[in-house]
Formats: sequence, structure tokens, C-alpha cells
Amino acid sequence: MKIKSLAGQILLVSALTFPLVDSVINPPQVQAQSVTQRIGSLFSSQKKLGTASGRSRGGAIRGECPAAVDKSIIALGPENNLGSTLKADPTLLFYMPYAQSMNVKYGRFVLLDEAGNFVLQQPIFVELPENPGIVRFTPPTTESVGANEKSIEVGKRYQWVFSVICNFKQPAGNPTVSGWIQRVAPSPELENQLEQESADTDYLTYLNHGIWYEAINQLAQNRDAYSEDWAGLLNHYDLSEFTQSSIGELRPVTAGN
Repeated sequence: MKIKSLAGQILLVSALTFPLVDSVINPPQVQAQSVTQRIGSLFSSQKKLGTASGRSRGGAIRGECPAAVDKSIIALGPENNLGSTLKADPTLLFYMPYAQSMNVKYGRFVLLDEAGNFVLQQPIFVELPENPGIVRFTPPTTESVGANEKSIEVGKRYQWVFSVICNFKQPAGNPTVSGWIQRVAPSPELENQLEQESADTDYLTYLNHGIWYEAINQLAQNRDAYSEDWAGLLNHYDLSEFTQSSIGELRPVTAGN
């Protein structure tokens, strides 16, 4: 089946607007905290950004999705479902209970602005991993997939919606998870720290400044060096059994596949 024929078959969640509030964590306080407190600080710091609608966990299993899954889809996002980023293409992390081994092959990602308009001209379809587990997904840049002359702009909020495609004809029954991204400008202090520090310490730098998506992605990439912190994060989502597991990649599917 050609992927381009799949577009437009899954219902989207409308976006809502909310006021913008800046969030900064005091670095000395964070550094002095325990591992559990340090992870919790990043969760609580995002609350200052305001609440956002959407679901960080997938809904009830319906339709043709396999029934033998122990958990729903989980987005590794903050409690208020709104995370900050410095990038136009931040990396998202999920727990994915569906996989190729269950004969569930594809997922679908869309990005909306605050008014509910598409930021990308078409959905991004991805191949699911061979087995359930933690996965990451970095949306292609708007330039590479053809945006409506837009990009993720600083100071604005965007809603992403990810669906697992179990039934192409009845998309309303497909497991769906959603969340919000707010792009912020780095402070001069943060810019200076990122220029001076190596990649394996960027996790703590982003954490100290309350930058959710980069902090979590850097932690995932350097989980061997920060094994206790990684274990603490996964424990927050009740995913401790995946602490030692590898992280899969959700790769976009080309139109000819």
C-alpha cells in the first residue's frame, strides 16, 4: 500500500490557545537535589508554562488493534502535557506497546498550530519497531516535507498527534496520543553554557533551564552515564522494566513503500 494514499484517514484533535508564561529553574537548587527530586523538578517546572489539552497516554484499545498489550501508548512528556524546546524539530520519546511482531506496521504523526491548522502539508507516516519498547521520533524539518510556508516559531505553541494505524478505514478507533510543544528562545546564560560544555553534560544544562524536550532526549542518549536519572524518569511512567533496553527509532516511510 502506498503511504500517500493513507493521508486524511485519521481524525485530528483541535488545538486550543493558552497564554504564554516563561519558565526557568534555578540551577544551584537543581544541582543540589537528589536524583528523584531532580527529575521531579523538570516536571514541576513545566507546570509554569500553563496547562494544555490532549492525552499523554493512549486511549482504550478498540477496533483491530491487538488486545494483548500491557500498557497504552505513553508519551514521555511533562504532567501538564506541554513541554518546551529550543528547536524547530525536537525529538519526542514514547513507550510503544505495538510493533511489527504484532502485525501492526505504521504510525501517523501530524503537527498543528494553535488554531488547529496543519503546520506540515501532509502527515508523516512511520514504521513501528520490531518489538514493543521505548522509541524516539524526530519529525523531519518543515523544509524537507513541505510546510505551508511555516515553521515552529519561538513563542508559539504547537500540538502534535501520533496515532498507531490498526484500521485504515476506521481511524477513530486507532490508539492516539497527543501533546504540546512550545518553542522558547535560549537565554544568553544558556547559550554560553551550551557553547562551553560537552554533549554528555548538556542533559543537566537543559534540565537546569527547564528545556523539556532537549533534556529528556539528551538523558536518553547518555543514559549509561546517568543510569540512575534514566531509571528515575522511566519509573515515573511505570516503565522501569525498560531501563536497560535499547531505544528504537521511528523512521518516516517513503511514498513508494
